Amino acid sequence: MPKIPLYNQGAGPTVGVAAGQLSPRASAAAFTAPGKAAMGYQKVFSDIGSVAAEFEMAQQKVEADTLETDLTSQLNEQLTELENEQIDDINVYQQRADEIFTGISDRVNQSERINSRLKSGISNKLASRFSNLSIGGKQNAFGRKLEKQANSAMRGLNTLADQAKKDPSLIGAIESDARLIWQSLEESGSDRLLS
Repeated sequence: MPKIPLYNQGAGPTVGVAAGQLSPRASAAAFTAPGKAAMGYQKVFSDIGSVAAEFEMAQQKVEADTLETDLTSQLNEQLTELENEQIDDINVYQQRADEIFTGISDRVNQSERINSRLKSGISNKLASRFSNLSIGGKQNAFGRKLEKQANSAMRGLNTLADQAKKDPSLIGAIESDARLIWQSLEESGSDRLLS
């Protein structure tokens, strides 16, 4: 029968100590398991945070789209009302149109539930829309100014013609005045509006 060494007689299983060490050897898994568990929880919390962030972004996008639609309609309505005023001075039209755009831009900047990237996108789209609409409005104001000038010149020419009929001795002076009126019409481009 084999002999049991004296140092292990009846003591049951024991933990072996490696040569040159003062304590028993433990598995590396015993030390890394808590860290792995913490990383697992961190991933779960990260996933929850990502879902929440995506939901918040989707909500902001809906609010941004709603605001853009509302402000585009408001811009269209206000510039149409301005156009209906039949303004014939380009500078007055531009000043009033700029006031409208400033008010709309302020509403974009004051919206708290939309991030700056979405605000910037809305502002760019509205600025482009404003530019297109205001160019047409300025052209119409210029056209009305030319028409007004042509009508005024026509009244002046008719008055000069009546004076020439009443007093033929004034024809030289009347002819000179008529040439000045016509030159002014040609320089502004209003002459093409007269028959």
